[in-house]
Amino acid sequence: MDAAQRARLKGALEGLTKRQQEILYLKYYNDLDYHAIGEIMDLNYQSARNLAFRALEALRALLVFIALWVVRIV
Repeated sequence: MDAAQRARLKGALEGLTKRQQEILYLKYYNDLDYHAIGEIMDLNYQSARNLAFRALEALRALLVFIALWVVRIV
């Protein structure tokens, strides 16, 4: 991943809510399962999965928006 990709990812992550950022951090940086995440965030297993799914959907949408915005500028 080059510096421009990292910058776009960082910008997209900052566009998420704090809870969405937290669940992605716990899942992908700390490699925790949904049971452990649920305990930390006071969620049941299914709610943790749903929140992670929605966070990834939002992240994808933001990355697409940023990519389209960059293409329009160039």
